[in-house]
Amino acid sequence: MKIVSQLIFLFLTFLYIHVSLNSAMAENLGILQTRIVIQGTLIGNTCDIENNDIKVDMGRYTNKDLQFHDRMPSVPFEIHIKNCGADFENDAKITFTGNESSDFDLQGFLALDSTSTASGFAIGFENDTGRFLPLYQQSKIYPIKGDSGVMRFHAFLKANKKSNNIVNGEFFATANFLIEYE
Repeated sequence: MKIVSQLIFLFLTFLYIHVSLNSAMAENLGILQTRIVIQGTLIGNTCDIENNDIKVDMGRYTNKDLQFHDRMPSVPFEIHIKNCGADFENDAKITFTGNESSDFDLQGFLALDSTSTASGFAIGFENDTGRFLPLYQQSKIYPIKGDSGVMRFHAFLKANKKSNNIVNGEFFATANFLIEYE
């Protein structure tokens, strides 16, 4: 970490000297100049994900279950983070990404993988309070304090009620997630 800090300091020093020299030259040549202010925050740590693959078993349902109930019960899953550093204290937001359903009525839902033999429905995500979390939208804030933390979510199956094209079979869906620290 010390080396990274030193490299950043050297880069900023070089940038300052370079900009100062160029500013003096520009003034002598009568060139209009504009100042650019660059800012940001360098955080000490980010966390590691405890499991590289998180498997969520959605259970077994019939096509009639989906036709009559529109959606199936939520299945909880957790994202465990670790190695954040003992003094880590940040808020985190999660954004789920993946192949979004092309069905207009299931926008924001995760589409089934092409290897699935089942079809006619998609996967939805909810935060720990049961609020729908569409793909590509940030979750609520999850406070992370200390070396590790747990973020709780739910997944559920949802069919398009207007369509009666629910096909039995195995299904798979793959999502990724991004963690943004504040």
